[in-house]
Amino acid sequence: MCFPHAGGAANFFRSWPDALGPRVDVVAVQYPGRHDRMGVPCEDTMAGAVTPIAHALAEPGDRPTVFFGHSMGAAIAFEVALELERGNGPAPREIVVSAREAPDSAHRRPEDFRTDEDIIAEVRRLGGVSAELIDNEDFRSFAMPALRGDFRLITGYRPDPARAVRAALTAYVGDRDPDLSEEDMRAWAKYTTGDFACRVFPGDHFYLAERPDEVLADLALRLVAERTSEVG
Repeated sequence: MCFPHAGGAANFFRSWPDALGPRVDVVAVQYPGRHDRMGVPCEDTMAGAVTPIAHALAEPGDRPTVFFGHSMGAAIAFEVALELERGNGPAPREIVVSAREAPDSAHRRPEDFRTDEDIIAEVRRLGGVSAELIDNEDFRSFAMPALRGDFRLITGYRPDPARAVRAALTAYVGDRDPDLSEEDMRAWAKYTTGDFACRVFPGDHFYLAERPDEVLADLALRLVAERTSEVG
């Protein structure tokens, strides 16, 4: 299950089903306030985002699950896994957290993004959206409600640094991410009682869009390991 970044939508992962093949069911979360959920008010708190996702996953499945969350999505994936591990649904076997600092390292505050221009400047700095698109007024009017809600959510997120998941946890990061290093991502190790691994890819904050083949090849190996473990 894939969890998009701030301002992102499920279609960010649209190429993944073909790349990972028919034996892998790729499901992406569609946050409210975008695409086919445009009429649903955006969530701007972590609890508001996590609760409906965990509720939707409450029914037991017959296949092991891996969560992949990029940037804001990594924090949401981690919190959903914690909720499911409390007994509120089938928990994932592994969580891949991508381009997001560990819960005790969050440094952005709501006051850092008081205006739309503050948010746009951050989106421009991190990349992932072309300059031509982000300067388009029609795009801004379409995207800003979701971006405002997502930035309120992630800057207001106050995780409990004492909580850890039982699932295996893998951290991904680009070697040119403007905010994160491999050392930063390795700080996630204390947030699992299971196995931990870290992988560095060439690229910036959106390394997974720059080098999708490498990222998906690594994910495919992890998913094969999940299937092998399940059979065993």
